[in-house]
Amino acid sequence: QKQKYLIPLLKGEMRSAFLMTEPDVASSDATNMETKLTKVRDASSGNIKYVLNGCKWWSTGGMDPRCKVALVVAKTDTGTSGGGAK
Repeated sequence: QKQKYLIPLLKGEMRSAFLMTEPDVASSDATNMETKLTKVRDASSGNIKYVLNGCKWWSTGGMDPRCKVALVVAKTDTGTSGGGAK
């Protein structure tokens, strides 16, 4: 991952996007997010995938043609008290 993403990002060969703001919440507080990230295990193969469900209002850097990776602020359900904000 370092060779594939970090080095090209540092060299300016690729760009990243940051997605935090949402249309229906005060998005300056990351614990107030409604977008959810759910871990799903395939019953037959045992493979794990992640499902991202929600709406982001702005994608800073997302329209740059060099954008290859995005950081999406979302909540996970960890099964613990506190809402699972991550």
